Amino acid sequence: MNDYSIIIGAGLLPNINKLYPLTAYSKIAVITDAKVAPLYLKNLLAKLPLAAATIIIPPGDGAKNIANVEKVWNQLLAFGCDRQSLVI
Repeated sequence: MNDYSIIIGAGLLPNINKLYPLTAYSKIAVITDAKVAPLYLKNLLAKLPLAAATIIIPPGDGAKNIANVEKVWNQLLAFGCDRQSLVI
């Protein structure tokens, strides 16, 4: 089994290029919600070396369901994400 890292914390956006070798990925996808997107999405996308797929889901616990997971999977597949893709 391959290992992968999950990084969670405050103040990560300015240093995203130090956290991950961004040019080593085949695709980059960003998953966020409709409340967070207006606050951070533009700045994040500006720091990425590739055009990223942007997937915006509804905010709140009500959006945490299998139907939305399926929508996210389908959008990742439509963008061509694979095992060498980075999901933020």
